[in-house]
Amino acid sequence: MTRVKDGQVGELAVLFERHSGRLLSFFMRMTGSRAMSEDLVQEVFVRMLRYRETYRGEGGGFSAWMFTLARHAHTDYRRRSARHELPSLPEQEPASDLPSAADAVESRQAVDLLQVALSRLTPEKREVLIMRRFDFKKFEEIARILDCPVSTAKVRAHRAIRDLRRIYESLLSEATT
Repeated sequence: MTRVKDGQVGELAVLFERHSGRLLSFFMRMTGSRAMSEDLVQEVFVRMLRYRETYRGEGGGFSAWMFTLARHAHTDYRRRSARHELPSLPEQEPASDLPSAADAVESRQAVDLLQVALSRLTPEKREVLIMRRFDFKKFEEIARILDCPVSTAKVRAHRAIRDLRRIYESLLSEATT
């Protein structure tokens, strides 16, 4: 980004190649629409070019700056769409992107198996895993809740994921035999 800031705007293509996937994933979670997410990714890169002089490379570096631009682009999108919103049907992805009935059944079975595996974890491991992976709590907050050092919370989460994977794979092999 420093080279882009210095006038080598062609280097923006390198940044696009490296970071557009992360931005697309972020926007897909935020909007639920692939088309809108792709538009927002492009908007972020346009803003990178437009606001390149504001890039400082401090406080988290490029990624923090990029996601700040992304958050602003998403906020602006929400404001614009709220002003111009007309009653309409919810946006649907193209039919080819929708899972088939067999895929949906297989996905549901995988979720059911995961829930069984989760229930077989010890309560302590299940607790830390749910806080981390489902409630999206930071390790510092988990450590405060569990009244333990942050490193202990991280180790517990790692072990819980390892055990969950082992239990899930065992259940999966039982289900396929």
